[in-house]
Amino acid sequence: MSPDGKWLVHQGLEKGELAVREVSSKKLISFKAQKVRKIAFSPDSKRFAAIATDTMNVWDMATGREVVHALKIPRVMDMAFSPDGKHIVTGGTEPALRIWDATTGRQLRTLEDEGGTVNIVAFSRDGKLLATSGSYMTVKLWDMASLAEALDKSR
Repeated sequence: MSPDGKWLVHQGLEKGELAVREVSSKKLISFKAQKVRKIAFSPDSKRFAAIATDTMNVWDMATGREVVHALKIPRVMDMAFSPDGKHIVTGGTEPALRIWDATTGRQLRTLEDEGGTVNIVAFSRDGKLLATSGSYMTVKLWDMASLAEALDKSR
């Protein structure tokens, strides 16, 4: 369910299809996506992302147009939009986090994480912290304020 309650995502009728349904009108939009592991909406519900085993796609909900197409990412386990919707952070089987521009799909930064596989990524509500959990039963907090300047310079 999208944060604004307008959209509901579910498995489509065809193999490799995600269905997004507008709750009020029951209007259906289908997206082609193979072996989806996780979906996420941007905080404003204007964009929708899906990760598969090694790709990420992002769609614009107003147009249904794919804005980031099949971005190659090694073995993704989790992803999260930043609270401002500008970034997507992914974690996976490699000991690193990747920060992406949510509009263009451009990789902005890779953060090494010695905790092994990154299974879970989550932002604090205010976006100041990013929490990750890995295969070694560790939880790490990343200070996003210290990363903000580097992310701005990489745009």
